[in-house]
Amino acid sequence: MKKYLAALATTAAISTTPQAFAVGDTLEVKGIITPVACTPTFSNGGLIDIAKISSSKLSQTSNTLVGEHPMKLVIACDGEISFALKPTDNTGDSSPVGPVAFGLGLTPKDEKLGFFVPNVTKVTADAAEAEAIESTDELSWVKATAAKPGHFLSFTTTGGSLPIKATDVTYDFKVDTFIARADSLDLTDEITFEGSATFDVVYY
Repeated sequence: MKKYLAALATTAAISTTPQAFAVGDTLEVKGIITPVACTPTFSNGGLIDIAKISSSKLSQTSNTLVGEHPMKLVIACDGEISFALKPTDNTGDSSPVGPVAFGLGLTPKDEKLGFFVPNVTKVTADAAEAEAIESTDELSWVKATAAKPGHFLSFTTTGGSLPIKATDVTYDFKVDTFIARADSLDLTDEITFEGSATFDVVYY
């Protein structure tokens, strides 16, 4: 990742007499200047409302799919640049299937309620078809089928293996939401579930 740094350092020493000197201190000002900035925007404000689900509809022995929702993520940049998305699970470690999906929070008894998976169905870069790729170290990249917590999600040409530059990129997702197997949850009372993920833009 290229970082652009602007720094200013200033010191001062004031002498009151030829024999006495004041000790100077240092003020440093640092920052990062990016030549291009990108703004990510989810369709529908990034909100998926599953509404109420009857506990009687949940499988006792397996995760239950309770929603399949389309969602677009549009990244608009003010110039051509290569970048990746870094999703973070805002619920922490609440996914019952581990870090391959985003959690839906915990019950009052700290039981993991379920998870959601943003499956990538299509990627376009500057109106051209592209492919999603992912990495854990930003060095080696493989084909991606979904956004995952802590994985870098980028895009490349068809059959490519490294991130490419673009100005406007659109990810089409199908977000699958699952409730954990019912025999792992205390469903005596009504429970609210809520998942949340933040997608940060990382520039290259």
